Amino acid sequence: MFDDFFSMDSPFFRFMAKVADFMILNVLFIICSIPIVTMGASFTAMYDVLTKMDTKKEVPAASGFIKAFKSNLKTSTKLWLIILGVAVFLLIDLYLVGNVVPMSINVQVTLFIVFLVMLFVWVMASGYILVLQARIENPIGRTIKMAFALTLVHLIPNSIFTGVISLVPIVLLFGFTQIFFAIFPVWIFGGISVLAYLNSKIYMKILKKYVPELKDDNKVDEYKPLESLSDTKVEAEEENHG
Repeated sequence: MFDDFFSMDSPFFRFMAKVADFMILNVLFIICSIPIVTMGASFTAMYDVLTKMDTKKEVPAASGFIKAFKSNLKTSTKLWLIILGVAVFLLIDLYLVGNVVPMSINVQVTLFIVFLVMLFVWVMASGYILVLQARIENPIGRTIKMAFALTLVHLIPNSIFTGVISLVPIVLLFGFTQIFFAIFPVWIFGGISVLAYLNSKIYMKILKKYVPELKDDNKVDEYKPLESLSDTKVEAEEENHG
C-alpha cells in the first residue's frame, strides 16, 4: 500500500506535482509582470500552460511558460496596452461622474452604472482576449472581435463567472486590504495561477465548441477555424440566444 502511495504515478504525487506547477507559474508570472507592460504576455504564457494542463499536450511549467512568453511577447503586449488603455479610460469616466462633473443625482447614478457595467464587460472580454492569444494565431482586431462575441454569447453564467474570478484579487486589494495582505503569501505562491486555472477550464470548454482543432490541444493557425469561430458559429449562437 505504501509503495503505491509513494509511487510517482500515485494521486498524491500527481497532486503535489500540480501544486508545484501552480507555484512555478505564479512566481514566473509575477516576475515577468514587473514591467507592467509585459503583464499581457505573462497572462498569455500562463494561459498557454494552464489550458494544456491535464491533457496529452501538457508541458513543463517553467519551460512552457518561458517559451510561450517569448513567442507571444510582441502581440500580447499590444493587446495588453489596449486592455489597459480602455480600462483606464473607463475608470477615469467613473471618477469624473462620481466626483468631479456636476449633474443631477439621477443622471449621476445612471452614468455611473453604465460605465461600471462597461468596465465589467471589458474585464470579461479581456480574459477571452488573453486566452485567445495564447491558443489561436489571429490578427489583433479579430481577437478582440471574437472575445466580445464569446463574452456576450456565453454571458450567463460563464463570462460573468470568469469576470468575478478575475476581479477577486483587485476587490480584495482595494476593498478588503487587511484580508489581502493577511493571505499575501497565497498570492505570491499560487493564488493567481489557481484562479487563472479555474478560468482556463471555462474558456477551453467554450472554445473547443467552435474550434475542434483545439481538442488536440495545439495552437491553431489563422484560417478556416477562425473564420468559423468569429463569423459563423458565434453568429449562429447569437441568433439562437436571441
